[in-house]
Amino acid sequence: MKARLEALPGESGKAELGAALVGSGGLARWAHLPNLKKIPHVSLRAVHSASGARGKSYALRFGAAYCATDYEEILRDPEIDLVLITSRNQHHAPQAIGALRAGKHVFVEKPMALTEQECRELCAAVEETGKQLTVGFNRRFAPFYIELKKRLAGRSGPAVLQCRVNSPGISGAYWMADPAIGGVPDIDSAAITLVTATGKIAQISNSRRASYGYDQRIEVHGSNGMVRADNIHESTVEVAGGQGFQRPPLMNFFIERYMPAYYAEVAAFVAAVNEGRPPQPDGASGLQALILAEAAVRSNAGRRTVDVSEI
Repeated sequence: MKARLEALPGESGKAELGAALVGSGGLARWAHLPNLKKIPHVSLRAVHSASGARGKSYALRFGAAYCATDYEEILRDPEIDLVLITSRNQHHAPQAIGALRAGKHVFVEKPMALTEQECRELCAAVEETGKQLTVGFNRRFAPFYIELKKRLAGRSGPAVLQCRVNSPGISGAYWMADPAIGGVPDIDSAAITLVTATGKIAQISNSRRASYGYDQRIEVHGSNGMVRADNIHESTVEVAGGQGFQRPPLMNFFIERYMPAYYAEVAAFVAAVNEGRPPQPDGASGLQALILAEAAVRSNAGRRTVDVSEI
């Protein structure tokens, strides 16, 4: 198989930044590739995929100049300024480090890496190269969570945060159950309690067997009241009758629910690169998330409270 396949004759249109999309899964197809066509000041230069046929299909569909099965082809291309990494989790850190050292800015999907050491190597590569790195924590760009955070700004005093993150049935063959690629086996439902240095309490409840739909809610309770970001339903129409109230089902596909956030996170990264300022969330945010996850795994294994200073 050829490492590189031309997708379009001649030169493609060139915006301020040339982008390469690495990985050809559903997230690339449904979110990042369509969004790259809409975001100003960036153009899709190349698609990298281990599958030449799928890569060529995406390159043709979304207007890339070419596709490549060889990642080094992407790294050698001087017209590529930034790389969006949406490959399998175990490839995130090595591909991101390679891109940074090749002089590219990097957007890497979560998780940023599988180990603390990989996270620290990525952060070191950012320092070495002076290139920008952001992690795809797209919920931070969801309009309703942004509004919730604004409502909490400036408050003080005790608080209890409850976060529910439930997904419809996920089979044991899915990556979430395979530790080799970032999953955790044998845990379908869990509750994690975190206590901050200032005494605030956060509880995260998670299930990957939520038969009733894609359920994500946040409530924050304080001494003066409560603020909540609720679920999104397929429709706001509600029917009442002799059998009680009936509401439409939950929006059941995470990309559909968070599409505005997927657009906003990449647009924010492009703007940060163009303006020469550090993006958020950065590598330190990715490292913090992994440390908390590792603390939760150790807590479950040892049936004890774990201080993050142990990690």
